[in-house]
Amino acid sequence: MISEEDKKNAEIQNLAGYNLYNETIFVKHSALKRYGNNSIFHSVCPVCGHGILMVTRDKMFKIIKEDHCVLCGQHYEYTDIDDLRNKALGRK
Repeated sequence: MISEEDKKNAEIQNLAGYNLYNETIFVKHSALKRYGNNSIFHSVCPVCGHGILMVTRDKMFKIIKEDHCVLCGQHYEYTDIDDLRNKALGRK
C-alpha cells in the first residue's frame, strides 16, 4: 500500500517544471502567502501551492520585478515592486 507521504512526493515530482512555459502572471507580492514565519520575502507559489517564490535580485542586489516558482516554473511579475524594494531597504 502506498503511504500518504509517498503520494504527496509523487504529486510534487509531477509538478516540476510543469508551468515553465505558461504566460507570466501579474501579482502583488504583499498579497501572497509567506513561506514560513520568518520570511518577509519568500512566498508560496499560488499556482502549484508547493513551490517557493524566492524574490530575485540583480547584480547590484536590487530586487527585480520578475520572479518564478522554483518548483513548477511559473513566471510572475510583481506589480508592487516599489513597495517591495522599500521594504527591503527598511523604508515604509
